[in-house]
Amino acid sequence: MERNANLDIAKLSLSFLVIAVHLPLYSGASEDSAYMIGWLFSNGISRIAVPCFFMINGYFVNLTDKTKVKKYMTHLLILYAVWMLLYLPAYYQSVVGNPKYLVKLIVFGFHHLWYVISLIFATIFLYLIKRYLPVSQRMLMVLVIGLFIVGYVIQDVVAPRFKQPQHYVVMYRNFLFFGLPFFAFGHIIRNTHFELDARARRNCYIAILIGTVTLLIESYLSLKYKLGVNLYISLLFLCPPIMILLFKSKWRKSDSLVADIANAVFFTHTGVILFLQDYFGGMPNVYLFPMAVCLSIIVSYVVYTLNRRLKFLL
Repeated sequence: MERNANLDIAKLSLSFLVIAVHLPLYSGASEDSAYMIGWLFSNGISRIAVPCFFMINGYFVNLTDKTKVKKYMTHLLILYAVWMLLYLPAYYQSVVGNPKYLVKLIVFGFHHLWYVISLIFATIFLYLIKRYLPVSQRMLMVLVIGLFIVGYVIQDVVAPRFKQPQHYVVMYRNFLFFGLPFFAFGHIIRNTHFELDARARRNCYIAILIGTVTLLIESYLSLKYKLGVNLYISLLFLCPPIMILLFKSKWRKSDSLVADIANAVFFTHTGVILFLQDYFGGMPNVYLFPMAVCLSIIVSYVVYTLNRRLKFLL
């Protein structure tokens, strides 16, 4: 399948939104309008990034070919091991003398690398479901939506009952309740044949508009009532039409540069953020964000160049 320039540009844009999630653009009192705008961007609009990335991976993985699935899994495991090692200096002090935390990091991933380990398990589970439980597309959709809702309930009902609910994020932001549902959506879109005519396109735009409004409302409520910000119900209605427009629209040819830079930004941005926060301690995130984007692109190009020889960084 040839590359789609529109999709590659979208991936790069999504990687910048991931930076906004991890470098929140709000500070000060929560009653301030600037704080509210920053919150709605970082913990609202930017939250579409990870679900869309899961859907992109789900769309392109061929689960009917066992050899290709094994090759994909091997690639992901190598990526996970390499980047966990590269980020070792960032968490080394935390795991020394704390084997339980080390095991937790390996199982759930350091910081943003939870995405990679979730992608690994989401691929395994969906492959097993398709192989041994040949459910229909509709039943698969019902199943994964149900899983997402269970995760949503854990996030906003169960986790807040603990003294430090932020420590229990792995209970719901994981492959089962987050990764698998959107990964499966990508797979379903690939295997659902329909024409993206004017009516279907219009319906997608309407769904995106409604989904965006509801996402902003959910984000506001999460701030007001101290709710979780990872699983929003509106993501179920907003992300699929966005990706349908990208997947089903006319493809423009592209090389791998933009897509590889997008992947590199995802893997390197945490290191860039840690560097900037250490070097410019105390500087508001609203100023650090554009610096993080620019520096991430530069570092990512270096990683892209190295990967052309090493083949295991991206």
